[in-house]
Amino acid sequence: MQLWKFKYSMLFLLVICSSCGNDNKPISPKVNNAQVIMPLEIGNQWTIERKYYDAMGEALKEDDTLSILGKTKMGGQDRFVTNQWAILRNTSEGLVSADDTDPIEACALELKYPTQIGDTWKRDSHTTLTVVSTDTLIKIPCGEFHCLKYLKQEDGEETKSFYYVSPGVGILRAEYYAMSDDCTLKLLEVTQVNEYILQ
Repeated sequence: MQLWKFKYSMLFLLVICSSCGNDNKPISPKVNNAQVIMPLEIGNQWTIERKYYDAMGEALKEDDTLSILGKTKMGGQDRFVTNQWAILRNTSEGLVSADDTDPIEACALELKYPTQIGDTWKRDSHTTLTVVSTDTLIKIPCGEFHCLKYLKQEDGEETKSFYYVSPGVGILRAEYYAMSDDCTLKLLEVTQVNEYILQ
């Protein structure tokens, strides 16, 4: 999978967050108890850190800010627009996204929710997602969270991406792996939310 495809995937997925306040409750509730996988509100903003690993295993860091700017209509339904060119909507199936350059044709189911281990679907003709865990505990700067774990694979490519998503909170971490010269999967990129504000 080309790196730009992974970056694009992360842009809309990293919007999926709720408040990461400085309270004394760092562990999120158990998963599968939220109405939607992603709370979409105008004005939400997230601070994101990306780490790219070079051939020596050294990390190169990049910070970014992601926010929901407004709403747009597609097919008579409200969808939320981010500053990273993604258009998002929660449905009864889960999170649906579109690219603002061709939104009608590009609509795709990104994250199935509610879901269970083993659920598999095609995002598009060459991208498959599978739920591999329904309760993985992760720790990031915001705290500890119970997450669904999704595996994303591209047909014909020796790569894997994992997304850790807490329903009602959102995607908190993503990892991108590719096959190395010694035929083992090597971690090339990690993206996580360090802090965020929910309106």
